[in-house]
Amino acid sequence: MAYTELVVQWSGALAGMPGYSKFRFIGELSGSQLTSAATNLSTFLGVVKTYIPSALTLTISPSASWHADDGALTAEVAIPTPPAAIVGLGSGSVMAASGAMVRWLTGAINGGHKVEGRTYLVPLVVGAAQSDGTILDGTRLAIENAAKTFATSTPSPAVNSRANPAKPSRGNQTSSVTTASVPDKQVIMRSRRD
Repeated sequence: MAYTELVVQWSGALAGMPGYSKFRFIGELSGSQLTSAATNLSTFLGVVKTYIPSALTLTISPSASWHADDGALTAEVAIPTPPAAIVGLGSGSVMAASGAMVRWLTGAINGGHKVEGRTYLVPLVVGAAQSDGTILDGTRLAIENAAKTFATSTPSPAVNSRANPAKPSRGNQTSSVTTASVPDKQVIMRSRRD
């Protein structure tokens, strides 16, 4: 099944910038669907911005791309009404290479493996972490609730899993996200391009 990809650029005065997060949606979205997808994504990131350093700006690209199930680019399309950039609101010290992770759950299976996606929310401010290094419960639940709302929005967010030559039973598959979770642990990102 074809999918549409929106890209969020993380930029600002911190080391390792710019960085990119990719979000996929079921089908080849056009017109009002693209605007809805970008608005839903902006709403999700609008909750996350509370924990993102104020030196960072997240910008949803004004164009999206259409892809075949195998990931091949088929077209680029403009988002009729792209949302405004999202500026971090977090203050204080920054966890430069760590933050939180959202797991996008689909309930689908491909080649004997669960189809799941991940989005790394890195960096976050130190105030998002507890003294034991885990994410504050209030922070984790706020992000998780926003992610669950986004997961069930329309158009449907998606995870794309690609064929694996070493596993012939695994083919190209695009699956709708049904829910999300945020594990109670910090994640480390080695590169903004991970």
